[in-house]
Amino acid sequence: NSNRNSTQICFMNLNDRVRHQLTPINGKYNGKNFDPDWKSDTIITWSHDAQIVEFDISSGTDNGPAIPDFNGPQYDPKYSPDGTMEMFNTRSKGKKNSWIKTIAQAQYQTVLPTDYYNAHHDDNPTWVFSNSEIVGHMLTNDIGRVYTRNISTGDFLIITDGSRNFRYVTP
Repeated sequence: NSNRNSTQICFMNLNDRVRHQLTPINGKYNGKNFDPDWKSDTIITWSHDAQIVEFDISSGTDNGPAIPDFNGPQYDPKYSPDGTMEMFNTRSKGKKNSWIKTIAQAQYQTVLPTDYYNAHHDDNPTWVFSNSEIVGHMLTNDIGRVYTRNISTGDFLIITDGSRNFRYVTP
């Protein structure tokens, strides 16, 4: 839909090729729905009006906010393949910063170390997330960089050499 305020989330059952409109759900989540992602085979998440919500399509259960304990807008939900961590973006002063939430402990950490990232000046849209590594793109001082970060050790590496302005775009 070209009107961003009336966007809805749909899914398709690949067995019967039937398209199912997910939103609105009993009058909830009407419009402003973006960035759907699967948490599991039956649970879908998306950003609704700057908050990430979850819905179990097998039981029809609205799980409500996926990140109820974070103060700020939430976008672009991504889950680690093992389902123990959730990554999302938030905005501060018009710039993105990415966070990881360890679901069991409800603990947060920024994706990029603060030594490399200024939340008010740099963009940090992160795209690829595994159980142990993150590969993403950050925009610092108008120059794009691709990085990796090991989640458990915190090791951070910028993998582009800085001689060219590199930006990663999700295929």
